[in-house]
Amino acid sequence: MIEIKNLKKYYDKKLALEIPSLAIEEEHILGLVGTNGSGKSTLLRLIAGVLEQEEGELTIDGVSVKDRPACKQNLLYISDDPIDHVNTSIETIYDFYSRFYGMQKGMFHFWLDRMEIPHKGNLSKFSKGMRRRTYLAVALAVEPKILLLDEAFDGLDPSGKRDFISAMQKFTEQNKMTVIVASHSLRELEDLCDSYLMLQGGKIITYAPEGLNGEDYTKITVAFQEPFDFDRLKSENCVIASHIDRIGTLYFSGTEEQAAEYLAPYAPAVTEYAPLSAEEYFILKTEEHKHD
Repeated sequence: MIEIKNLKKYYDKKLALEIPSLAIEEEHILGLVGTNGSGKSTLLRLIAGVLEQEEGELTIDGVSVKDRPACKQNLLYISDDPIDHVNTSIETIYDFYSRFYGMQKGMFHFWLDRMEIPHKGNLSKFSKGMRRRTYLAVALAVEPKILLLDEAFDGLDPSGKRDFISAMQKFTEQNKMTVIVASHSLRELEDLCDSYLMLQGGKIITYAPEGLNGEDYTKITVAFQEPFDFDRLKSENCVIASHIDRIGTLYFSGTEEQAAEYLAPYAPAVTEYAPLSAEEYFILKTEEHKHD
């Protein structure tokens, strides 16, 4: 389990990340989401031991990475754009990861094939997408206890995404693996993740360890008998997502029962409720905390 208590990280004396308390259980695939500069990459690097916090505690199974560097052998961090030396090749990547993690060549080649990457070649001649797929093959071949991925889906075609998601879900269940994936592609995180952590301005705005259930908000499609002025419905609890003539989509801060009570005076002819997508939920939570 990854545990954080009273953590603070500064860049040039400016507070970049502040997490009072956080516990991430094993056997979870956590989606880490947030706008640029929200602290996603900083958090991943702190967990990986690439950075050190100025204040607070960060432990993995009760042990600090900085106090016991050997525990990094159970942890693999892949950044959003790994920096490769001009001479970095598929062969040198295998030599490094097999020495440090015990990665098997047969398994590495299996995942290279699935990612449509040759078994030999220099990464300087690869596109960014091919380099990304090469390191994802490393992640799948290593099967670490903790896998940290920054922008995991760059360069993956639909088939590659499907294989990656399927493998991650299988490994998490079979090996009690913990995966943290930072991504701007919230639609793809919905297919992969079973829990979410949302950051804004270096602070947690939502932590949903059991997944997003949308209980904070209700999505509503309404239709009226006659053309309707939807601005009449706007309030601090009701956001108008879209509307045309008699039909509109709303986001209401509250339960279905509270939403029905709110709409009753306007007598809509049709009212339908639907769950929020992860992207819709994130946008609403971001707007809610924008001025905090």
